[in-house]
Amino acid sequence: MEVGALVTAAFGFWRFFVPVPAPPESSASESESGPPAESGPLGDPGLTRNDPLDSKDLSPSERVLQSPTAVECLRPSTPFLSALVEVVKSGRSGPDPSSEEETELERWIGGISPDKFPLALDYLADHDCGEEGRALSLRLVKSWADRDPRAAAAWASICPQDALRLEALQAVAAAWAAWNLNDAVAWARLLTAEGDRSGGLIALAYEAARNQPMDALRLVVDLPADEARDGLIAHAVSQWAGSTPADAAEWADSIPDPDLRENLLSVIAAAWGESDPLSAATLAVHALPPGKRQDDAVVGIVERWVQSDPEAAAAWVAEFPEGKLRLEAVQHLVLIWADLDVNQAGRWVAGLEQGTSRDLAIATYAAKIAPAFPAVAAQWAENIDGESVRARALEAVGQAWLQSDAPAARAWLAAIPLSGDAKERLQPSVEGP
Repeated sequence: MEVGALVTAAFGFWRFFVPVPAPPESSASESESGPPAESGPLGDPGLTRNDPLDSKDLSPSERVLQSPTAVECLRPSTPFLSALVEVVKSGRSGPDPSSEEETELERWIGGISPDKFPLALDYLADHDCGEEGRALSLRLVKSWADRDPRAAAAWASICPQDALRLEALQAVAAAWAAWNLNDAVAWARLLTAEGDRSGGLIALAYEAARNQPMDALRLVVDLPADEARDGLIAHAVSQWAGSTPADAAEWADSIPDPDLRENLLSVIAAAWGESDPLSAATLAVHALPPGKRQDDAVVGIVERWVQSDPEAAAAWVAEFPEGKLRLEAVQHLVLIWADLDVNQAGRWVAGLEQGTSRDLAIATYAAKIAPAFPAVAAQWAENIDGESVRARALEAVGQAWLQSDAPAARAWLAAIPLSGDAKERLQPSVEGP
């Protein structure tokens, strides 16, 4: 059964969307020949053909604008377009503007009347105004879509620049969803290019996932499988798991694609761990196959669980069979628990049965307490059974001890057996200056 069919069956009884008031119609404004109203804190918009173009100290945006293919960007025919070019030249629309520049740019864009947006965007699309021009185009589309998403959508759908078109469509989708999600979905479904349609629906689904994650899933599960679609599905499932994790897990477990199914189950386990770590841990152990995803899920659950109920988390970890998963869980448990209550964590470590995980727990605990209690850490490290683990622990304690009390550390290191490699690494510090 395909993913789409599963969602249809699971969510058929849910309402699709609740319409909200449509955006107000754009009001007509002055013609392009009328008096300009957009001049302001960004400088005099009256750039003319006689402005000098050669300068020895050009900004990156100005160098782009002086290229042969970009020279027409400096030949605007109206005061409004002159102001537009001035914004591009200033670099305020580029990366990392100052707070003052950002405020000025927002004020200038906010003062543009709706009928001027297509003029500005067409101008920037027809001229090579560099990366600053592209960034400004996207800002203009977002502002236009906030006011009149239908008009902005009409322009974005025919934008000749592929990368900008997709970003513009996504910006329009997000803005339109806030006005009327039903209308936005109807528009996105009519986009002819497959990439545009998918990008628009995914952007809408992210907005829907805030409050209606199941509706978000319905929007995208029939789209071609790719990283963007699967990322949205994982996001929506995580939102779903925040309210009804058992239902989300039941749905995800029915996904036929094994890789997607395992990823979703690990996402659900992580979200479930916030409210019910035991149920999340059970899901991770029984629903996920052994491997990195299961290890990551279990470790993540343990890290959260130990902060709220360390003894319960420790009791669960202690039931693991010896192996890679137990070792990772024990290590992370001890690291966090020792920060919360060093004595309680130490008693648990001391009570572990002999074995590889106990050796690792002692080594982790000794390294954790060594900066503050090096002599105590040294006693712990000396009691590790495994030779290789003990050698690494002794070296780690020695390095920490040398930082806080070099004479005492040198005396201790001289009295204990060290491997050849460890002695070579520590010898300069042991011998002293």
